[in-house]
Amino acid sequence: MPLTKVQAEGVNLADTFAFTGTVSGSGIDHILTTDVSDGDASVIFNSTYITTAYRSYEVRITGYEPVTDATQLRCYPSIDNGSNFVATVQSGRLYRQVDNGSQNGMEAHSNNSYFQVGGTMGNDDNQTASAIVQLTGITSTVHRKWIFSKLVGKHNANAYMWNAGVNIPTNSAINYLKFQSSSGNITAGRFSLYGVKS
Repeated sequence: MPLTKVQAEGVNLADTFAFTGTVSGSGIDHILTTDVSDGDASVIFNSTYITTAYRSYEVRITGYEPVTDATQLRCYPSIDNGSNFVATVQSGRLYRQVDNGSQNGMEAHSNNSYFQVGGTMGNDDNQTASAIVQLTGITSTVHRKWIFSKLVGKHNANAYMWNAGVNIPTNSAINYLKFQSSSGNITAGRFSLYGVKS
């Protein structure tokens, strides 16, 4: 099919259009969304969804609320579709109170089978947390994995934000992610997995 070129400002999309076919060149593809509304123990993305079709993945979380007060949202990575979890994960987080710049600090953990997406979250109704977890290069079999995450939500009586960096020291491909609270089930939340074209 011949290429049709349109001059700048030559198309008005104010009307309704039906698009068919495949859009190429976009940087991120939605793969799966899981909605929690009845107190599930965990949210899992397994090797059906995490494949070498993408080198990097992203998980977007909205409306996360734990059943148990003052618990952390954790992510458990696996290289064998959940049979075992990588036991030597290292992570560090910087945090700041959103409405008080003087309340800030840092936290670190090492040699765990998980990484914390943020700090401890409250379980008050309608005071949920949102997060983005960027899993860069997790299906690579050449290098270890470096992860970034950001979370904002209610901690104690105030709103906080956390920025985290994670080292998963394995050259094997990650093909399974399990998100769960450090204690108790997840009351609510939307967990969306995206494949990143890179």
